[in-house]
Amino acid sequence: MAAIVYHAPFPLDRRAASASGIRPVRMLDAFRELDFEVLTVTGSARERSRRLRALRARLEGGQSIEFLYSESATIPTMLTEPRHLPPHPLLDPALMRLVRRHGVPTALFYRDIYWAFPDYRERVGAAVAGAMSLVYRYDLAWYSHYIDRLYIPSSRMGPHVPGFPAERMAPLPPGCQVVDGAEPCRSFGGLHLLYIGGLGGHYRLEECLRAVTGVPGASLTICTRAAQWEAAREQYAPLVEAADGRIDVVHGSGQELEALYERADACVLFVEPDPYREFAAPVKLYEYLGHGKPVIASAGTLAAETVAACGAGWTPPYDAAELAGLLRRLLTAPDAVEEAAGRARQARAEHTWLRRAHTVVEDMRAVRAGAGRSVVEQVERAVSIMGILDDVVSDPLAAGGRAALDAFVDVAASYEAEVPGASLSSFLAYLDMADERENGLEAPVSEPDPQAVQIMTVHASKGLEWDGVVVFAMDDGVFPSHSKRRTVDWRDGPPTDSGWVRDASALPYPLRGDRIDLPDFDLDVEGEAKPSAAFKKWLEGDYEARLGEHAEREERRLAYVAMTRARSAQLLVGSWMYRTGASPRHPSRYLMEAHAELFAGAGAGVGAVSGEGGGALGRLPLRPQAPVQRRPRRGQDGPKV
Repeated sequence: MAAIVYHAPFPLDRRAASASGIRPVRMLDAFRELDFEVLTVTGSARERSRRLRALRARLEGGQSIEFLYSESATIPTMLTEPRHLPPHPLLDPALMRLVRRHGVPTALFYRDIYWAFPDYRERVGAAVAGAMSLVYRYDLAWYSHYIDRLYIPSSRMGPHVPGFPAERMAPLPPGCQVVDGAEPCRSFGGLHLLYIGGLGGHYRLEECLRAVTGVPGASLTICTRAAQWEAAREQYAPLVEAADGRIDVVHGSGQELEALYERADACVLFVEPDPYREFAAPVKLYEYLGHGKPVIASAGTLAAETVAACGAGWTPPYDAAELAGLLRRLLTAPDAVEEAAGRARQARAEHTWLRRAHTVVEDMRAVRAGAGRSVVEQVERAVSIMGILDDVVSDPLAAGGRAALDAFVDVAASYEAEVPGASLSSFLAYLDMADERENGLEAPVSEPDPQAVQIMTVHASKGLEWDGVVVFAMDDGVFPSHSKRRTVDWRDGPPTDSGWVRDASALPYPLRGDRIDLPDFDLDVEGEAKPSAAFKKWLEGDYEARLGEHAEREERRLAYVAMTRARSAQLLVGSWMYRTGASPRHPSRYLMEAHAELFAGAGAGVGAVSGEGGGALGRLPLRPQAPVQRRPRRGQDGPKV
């Protein structure tokens, strides 16, 4: 069974009556209905932290995860704890970072953008709104780094979402459950309407109540929470009383709602249009459709567009007279009501929660299908969709950032050309190894700035020149590099080197593509009484010496590069103590060879100056031999200024 990760930065509540509580539960159930093993990372910060550790163990143990789907809260992620304190502000970004490192596609439903509208500032005050805006934008900032697909209620919401690439957004409206109840009993007679949901805010129903009051034969049931009715009673009570019993206010939930649906001929979303309603359609719209009920939605809202697109109702302007006219027509045309109900029942199949989950699955598989592209294509795509290039171009402090991006793409191209069957996962593993063992990739080298000092490795200096060059860390064991604790005299042969034989992380020489240039692994213990003893004798007496000579030759080629970068002046530097070592080091054989060559017979001491700048370097006994195709070991090639 394929596994997915389901994330929500809050506890799930199956008794929730609000849309923000209903949707996360319905999506979770839909994924399970699709036969996924769902690994949940939900609940309090403490619970999510525990589940994150369990997930990390699974991923590091090799378990494959299809994708991660997240449901955001209506408040910033770090403030979802009780009393809205942020005890673990980095917990949820750490989850996203973890799954992305393991190549798991990620999706998140971004619920709301109310905080970006003026009425929010008016409601909470400028200071609170400003502070909250920063926290909301922080969420979007880390979303942009880790989320492959940001789902929003509709495509129209996209322009209102700051700081997230538009090409990675997609609409994922609410869904519904298909409920086939009894046909309307019509015991009340006439045309009975139903409204379920809140009052106030973006749900202003005054014109709806006025229309019902003015049309005998029409009736309306409003099902809302008791607290909301008490808050709005003063506003709506006169209109309810004027309807002479044809407007009823009730409080119910769960199964209690089914009886209300059975009684209703149509449901209403006849609310006052505003900019918010242009891109947000409430869950109740889809619940209406799920029950096969036609809908009356006010023109100028996304709900009205949805209703009109499937022909499942009517979309009059938000005006009591317009609605009253519609109600009178429907009272005389019951067939029109039934036809709209039939279209609602047909349309709902495309709006189920299961269908929404299918959409996520298909999108995430499309994201994962990027593994079929070349490594370079995927790197360039990642740079594009994450907005990295835009950040680099627009950041005045990111000097050399474009060159670094280009160099990274070049690394991907080289890797793809040199590694048979190269894939994104293998390239990511290569990068992880470079980061772990070599402190990352080589930084690109820019043109020398005459006003600045350039610091780089010897490898990076190839092909470049400067007027003055300093080569430092010219200590035995550093440059040339070797692991022998006992310092050798510079005139002696190079120290032995066990190389790949004792390094489990190194690729054995016989398996390398450049093995023809490497010391032969010519061990033969056939007929030996003790093969292990014979192997040890051969290794210590022959093979390690050849490995040492090979390693020193490569280091000598680097020394040649280092000592030929200067046009006029060069300083070679060594020290008796290196970093935090407890034992003194002898000077590098390359430093001593250079001194011996430059001052042979001159009677000068170490550090004396002679000759025309670096002209004597051509006499150094540092001649390169046939090139050896070996990837350098970072940190062992001697830095250069």
